[in-house]
Amino acid sequence: MKKIIIHFLFVASCLSWVLVFILSFIFFSPNQTLQVLNSYLPSSYDLQYSEVVNNGSFLNPILEFSNISIQINDAQVFSANKSHYGFLISPTLIIGKVTMSNIHLEEANILLADHSAQKMPKLKINLDKNISISFYNTSLAHPGSEMLINGQLDSLIPGLANGQININHHGKISNFSIDSDGEDSNFLVNLNTLDWLKFFPNDYLSSSKTMQFGITAIGSLTPKGSSIKGSFNLEESSFSSLTLKKNYGSFSFQSQDGPVSYTHLRAHET
Repeated sequence: MKKIIIHFLFVASCLSWVLVFILSFIFFSPNQTLQVLNSYLPSSYDLQYSEVVNNGSFLNPILEFSNISIQINDAQVFSANKSHYGFLISPTLIIGKVTMSNIHLEEANILLADHSAQKMPKLKINLDKNISISFYNTSLAHPGSEMLINGQLDSLIPGLANGQININHHGKISNFSIDSDGEDSNFLVNLNTLDWLKFFPNDYLSSSKTMQFGITAIGSLTPKGSSIKGSFNLEESSFSSLTLKKNYGSFSFQSQDGPVSYTHLRAHET
């Protein structure tokens, strides 16, 4: 038992020194750190930038890039004139888990394409509940479709989240907004009819990514319960062996102290 404890303490000590080394390297030499990480990327990947500085703290670095770009097989999939990426330092970094605390994209272009054949090194990215996210003239493109995103969102915690995201898709404006006072949150969702699922890089949704739908909803989240009401519409869609006919309807939901107290759904087929 004594040998096990000594071995455990030795391993913990080694890991702590590795973590301190990583912290120091990122804090004092972010450019050199990225050059080392870049060398571990697959040869088909190319990361370039003109400048990077760390404007965060020792335990919460915020790397600020100028003119960053990422290419895969000589095709540019990401670029930004200015961008910030903040992450929290924790022992989970050693096993490839990164918790993001800040994301800021300015004059950015993101191309969503199928690069499934090119596997990135295993890295799990989580969003901190108090994350700050901002977009300024950020273009999100998929073959045959493009949207321009502007807005900011602070925190993901009900009661504390505030912000608004606007999405311009060929002149049609969709948006999401949430306003909180420290306890209660009120939100609005307005998504114009579009094949929204194709902008989510998830293989499990591949068969339904052509489905076009829209939704408008308003609701609130409070410590005593939540409520939401709105309407939806669905264009005729076919995927796999399933065909969905054009439809529209309305819905409402209300809960108090956790359990559902009232729900309602009404749909009309056209």
